[in-house]
Amino acid sequence: MIYTNIEREMAAIIYDVEIRFNQYVYGKTSRLQRMLLRLQRYSIAIRYVPGKENYAADTLSRAHLNDKNTDIPTN
Repeated sequence: MIYTNIEREMAAIIYDVEIRFNQYVYGKTSRLQRMLLRLQRYSIAIRYVPGKENYAADTLSRAHLNDKNTDIPTN
């Protein structure tokens, strides 16, 4: 069977995605696969924000208590 260039390129993409990079594209575990399936019904854009630019999370992760507060329950 003779394939055109665009068909060969598409076959290469399919091979790479399904065989070589499946675990990265689809997920490594069944739990991740189920989560991805749940998200498919939404149109979302996920954007990476480095910690130094995510001021609220960075501030909260660096917050500490100077003294022991007796109001915090300990088990």
